[in-house]
Amino acid sequence: MRVRDGDVHGWAWGEGDSSSGTLPPESEFAAVCPASAATVTPAPSIVPVTAAATARAPTTTAVIAPAAAASAPTNYFAFAGMVAFLLVALVVVFLKRAA
Repeated sequence: MRVRDGDVHGWAWGEGDSSSGTLPPESEFAAVCPASAATVTPAPSIVPVTAAATARAPTTTAVIAPAAAASAPTNYFAFAGMVAFLLVALVVVFLKRAA
């Protein structure tokens, strides 16, 4: 089956398979996806803002230095070491069970 623009494709669950199952009822595209009504967005209400309402205490921002480029290979070596350890442990367990 090929679905084209404007087609409505549906499934029905029940007796049968994909070629002999219960077909969904016929329906028009407009019944499935009705045209949306135009929505009216209300104008925002204007509220005067005083300086006292917007005053905030000064804040400090912590700047975290980026990790050194040399630590990236170290992370890969640590990961490779853990993978190697797990593989060796798996082989040991397998050999003990086989014996």
